[in-house]
Amino acid sequence: MMRYIALAFLFFFPFTVQAAGLYTERPHCAVLKNESKGTAFVAIRTDFYTAPDGSRSYYEEVIHLKEGQEREICAKGPFLPDYKVTLIVKSLFPLYECKTKLTGTIPIRERPDKEGGRDVYAVCVD
Repeated sequence: MMRYIALAFLFFFPFTVQAAGLYTERPHCAVLKNESKGTAFVAIRTDFYTAPDGSRSYYEEVIHLKEGQEREICAKGPFLPDYKVTLIVKSLFPLYECKTKLTGTIPIRERPDKEGGRDVYAVCVD
């Protein structure tokens, strides 16, 4: 009976639990390297945080890498679990998405797709 009262309480009086977020004093860094032919558009996105006005948001930066170009990226958080960020390879819309740690080199590569075009992806770090 108490279990049903507790469930009813949660149902009728919802509340949100905000995670403290994973932050670090020293930034986590990695090198993005475009090994594909052509320009790669890569977005790096952190976990959500609560803004001062109470809204939920995240930090995102879109990086343009020409063929063969490298760029160091760093973040202090908020990180996803296991100190990861979301990496999105995009054009006009997302082409590939993964969760990655910011360590070492993260290559952006391509492979032929079924239609004779190219499939661009990243080799993310677990």
